Amino acid sequence: MFKKIKHFIPFLILIVLIAVVYFSNIHHEFTLDNLRHYQQKLLEFVQRHPFLSPLIFVSFYIISVCLIIPDSTILTLLGGLVFPLPLAVLYAVFSETVGATIFFAIFHGIFGESLIQRERPFLNKMRKNFVKHNVSYLLFLRLSHILPFWLTNVCAAYFKVRYRTFIWTTLVGVIPLSYLLAEAGHSLSKIFATERSVTLADVFTTPMKTTLFLLGILALFPILYKRWRAK
Repeated sequence: MFKKIKHFIPFLILIVLIAVVYFSNIHHEFTLDNLRHYQQKLLEFVQRHPFLSPLIFVSFYIISVCLIIPDSTILTLLGGLVFPLPLAVLYAVFSETVGATIFFAIFHGIFGESLIQRERPFLNKMRKNFVKHNVSYLLFLRLSHILPFWLTNVCAAYFKVRYRTFIWTTLVGVIPLSYLLAEAGHSLSKIFATERSVTLADVFTTPMKTTLFLLGILALFPILYKRWRAK
């Protein structure tokens, strides 16, 4: 009995922490206006603490991914703003991957065999198809970002994707967006200096969204090719 319950303890703790974050409105502090306001202080802190600041940034980023703080995008922009561009991308990719893996592991533990045996036929069919082509589907979801990041983690846990597959597809899948956001963050200081207003819509441009979606489509090519050959 205890073995069954212990799988739910990390899940319950995570749900409680997510609820605390949302009811405390901490996530509303993740804004471009706050980045503009604290820009100088953040830059000075990074200069004074070149080793401590990346550790704080990565730790906070991992926590934000685990607690589904939706504006973790702001953290990637912040990384590009205060860290050199190659390091900013590295920190973001590492944090996204570690945070997603922790989140995945927690949900992976609660989706037991009893749940799989009771699932509806259409879910069973979806499971078989997803498991058969899990690499292509995961890369598509990561690259295209048509689903929220956390929902992809939950789906992967529900369909019992292998840890190794989940980790490397997450690592590869988050690189393009992390690079584009970090590069955009690197340019924010110039935009802030002009004192003109800037929103996330200015960052997530149509060309950026189109590029990410097309990269996702490329990940589906192996599936499309196999189906074409089968016909």
